[in-house]
Amino acid sequence: MPPSDSSSTNDLSGSGLDSDSSLSRNSCIEEAQIPTDPDALSRADLTKALRAVQLENGKLRAQIKKVEEKNAVLKAALKREGKTEAQAQKAAAQRLPKGVDEHQVSMYGKKFAAMYKPWIEPHEHCRHRATDLDPFDPARFKDPEVQRTAVAAELQRVVFQDHHELLRKHLGFQTVLTKGMGATRSTSASTKVAKKAAQIFSLPPRYWENKCDRSQVPELIRLFTVSLAGFPPVLYTDFKPKPKNFLISIPLTMIGRSILFGGGSLDVKPSRTAKMNTALWDIYEVTEGFIAFIAILAIWAVSGDPHFVPTGEKTKFNYQDMHTKIKGFLIQTSNSDMTKKIMAYHQHWIFSSVSSGTHAQSASAASNATPAADSQVDPVDSLIAKVNSSFVFSDSEDEATTPSHAVPPGREDDGAEDRADQGIIAQSSLSTTRSASTRASPDARPETDPSSSSAAARKSKDLEKPPSARPARAKTTTTPAPAPVQVQDDMAAPEHEEEEPQPRRSRNATNKRKNLKNKT
Repeated sequence: MPPSDSSSTNDLSGSGLDSDSSLSRNSCIEEAQIPTDPDALSRADLTKALRAVQLENGKLRAQIKKVEEKNAVLKAALKREGKTEAQAQKAAAQRLPKGVDEHQVSMYGKKFAAMYKPWIEPHEHCRHRATDLDPFDPARFKDPEVQRTAVAAELQRVVFQDHHELLRKHLGFQTVLTKGMGATRSTSASTKVAKKAAQIFSLPPRYWENKCDRSQVPELIRLFTVSLAGFPPVLYTDFKPKPKNFLISIPLTMIGRSILFGGGSLDVKPSRTAKMNTALWDIYEVTEGFIAFIAILAIWAVSGDPHFVPTGEKTKFNYQDMHTKIKGFLIQTSNSDMTKKIMAYHQHWIFSSVSSGTHAQSASAASNATPAADSQVDPVDSLIAKVNSSFVFSDSEDEATTPSHAVPPGREDDGAEDRADQGIIAQSSLSTTRSASTRASPDARPETDPSSSSAAARKSKDLEKPPSARPARAKTTTTPAPAPVQVQDDMAAPEHEEEEPQPRRSRNATNKRKNLKNKT
């Protein structure tokens, strides 16, 4: 009989299956009438004894199996009964109070992760009570303790005031909120960015397949390799790390639109999303935290890291630290022309006419457009040094401070969709002004002149006179209708320089004049 474990041995001993039982080896030999003297055993006796032992061994195995099954059932019941009380207490602690909507609490976390901070320390939201600290005050970066207080203040801005007490004390409330933050990070990275990355960066879709190692693709390596400016080139216009181009990039705005309005908003014929995050979260403007969030998502999308976590698995990028630095830079330099340009740029292109599938050129969206290209931007070396010493920007550029087209390579065919300069807005308003002035001018449209009948009478009298008596007529040239105003970088010519079309001479009047000339 094979040996069994201690539990089986105890069960067998309790069931009477010991060495003194009637099923022991000696009893089997006696019942089989086998001689006990070894010298008297024959081959037939040995075969008969072996068969008897095997039969009894099979019976014992069957009994052992039944006992083990019964023992397993008893152990499972005992284990389940022991955990019931602990699980009940834990479930009661995590159960939301009556009247609190779990979906609403989860929405708090989703909004906070995207618009303010994607990761928070465990139970960081319950360390501080309500505070008067402005989350957008540069003083929040003085020390870590003040920074944690500012994070708590930001969270209290997102959560309704009626739920502030639950936010600080209730474990279940904090757990649901944290899960909502995780849902935003996961959905934004895998669905809103990774699936649209080929369209966003104008690169082959195979680079974002599971079997592709993005850390080995040369086209992507040059985008996420950290430059001397402190951040990867993917955060700059045309992927060229220059201080004046920092965070001015069409791919960044496309990521922001995908997060707030859904991936379908990037298509030529966008699909309308029933539940857009802008409506669910009540969002109408970008925040410094949101721009930092889409920036680290862009870095992650072109890197070789498979998961969007605080520290990259392959690249070892500290995405959480990058988010803090970018957000801190935008808050600490909020009064500079550079930061104002960044905020206006993203506000305009992310929230412009999503239903049309292109960047709208409407007057309402134009009010948030970037400043003119001739505005001088202050040097940013001293501003960035306040955030972190790793920000090493060079101010040796002599080019214009605001690029007229923030379009990455391969997207030149987008045309008017990717223009962010002031020329678009001025051209649109100029076109509207010309249309209004043309309608108001009677010379531009002679057919609407109320004195047209008297002019026709004078014309007929002139035709009756001989050619020598008629006043000389100035030669007129018929000009084609003006072409529609197109979007250009330079302003169009002033209104007085354009020639308005002259009224066309009727054929009957021309024939009469010829007949009169022949008669004369």
